[in-house]
Amino acid sequence: MDTGLDKLKALVTTVHITADVVHEVLYNIETRVNWDHGGKDMQVVEKIDDELDVIYFWAKAPPTFTNREFLQSRLTRTLDDGTRVIIYRSVKHDKFPEKPKKFVRAYTKLSGYVIKPNPSGEGCRVTFLSQNDIKASIPSVRALRYPLPLFSLFFFSSLSSCVQQHLPSSVADVSVFQFACPRSGS
Repeated sequence: MDTGLDKLKALVTTVHITADVVHEVLYNIETRVNWDHGGKDMQVVEKIDDELDVIYFWAKAPPTFTNREFLQSRLTRTLDDGTRVIIYRSVKHDKFPEKPKKFVRAYTKLSGYVIKPNPSGEGCRVTFLSQNDIKASIPSVRALRYPLPLFSLFFFSSLSSCVQQHLPSSVADVSVFQFACPRSGS
């Protein structure tokens, strides 16, 4: 049964980069707009508390499709073992009504990151999960699923370039990420 949700899962292991640094680069919008070229006009709509806010951004769609906008609650937490989580879900907000002539509002069921320190104390493991309904009538969505792992590779490559500035000069030439994109059933 097709639920309309496109699911994407990626697993990345970092070398020499702490969970705190990866969290900061993913969470801090002022930093993120410099490396995440998929999200445009990224902004905090409302800060609810230190762990919860509402964010907005839009993403450029392929030719012949309408650009997609996202309005999401964003929750961040640090667990007792040092694991950092960032969780996104679609919300409605009076300050950002849908703009149907310019965008299609995508629906995020659940997306986010689990950033877990490696037991060795060096580096971390990042699990990314995205479940979105991009609200598209595409004759064969299966044909578009193959580029999703490629999208993840580009995303994490941009993230890698950003976090490299946090490396000590002695390891600056080391590959920061080891990337895997499991099949959607795993």
